[in-house]
Amino acid sequence: MNRARAALAGILLALAPVLGLGQGGAGAGRDGAGSIDVLQIVNRLRGSGCAASAGPATPLQGREALSQAARLVARGFDLEDALKQAHYRANKSFLLALRGFDSPGALASTLDAKYCAHLLNPQYTDFGLFQQRAYVWLVLAAPFAAPPP
Repeated sequence: MNRARAALAGILLALAPVLGLGQGGAGAGRDGAGSIDVLQIVNRLRGSGCAASAGPATPLQGREALSQAARLVARGFDLEDALKQAHYRANKSFLLALRGFDSPGALASTLDAKYCAHLLNPQYTDFGLFQQRAYVWLVLAAPFAAPPP
């Protein structure tokens, strides 16, 4: 437990300057200034482990189709319909809808405490994000893969 807290403390210190910085490209859908770099936070947690679970897990890859799905969920679509609209086929997916995080540390603490198992799930390889002011919609997904013959 102390190791996990020490790792989280290191993550929080490393992320302190991230507030207000954006990461362009797929998976970085943002609306408004002062956005937190959620993909960086998630991948740092995946790399170092969180809660009582050890890392490392491979980093998630930002996918524009999943960011589009996250935008649609923010508009009221359910996740399954949003994935269809965005033309993303997933074997498995998970939605996190969060609000009220004004610092990277607050977001990292909540992700660590409540969503560690989902963040470290090795089946999830893709990530999409829509962020609007204090609201964040994250979609984690395992892309469709046909079973081997």
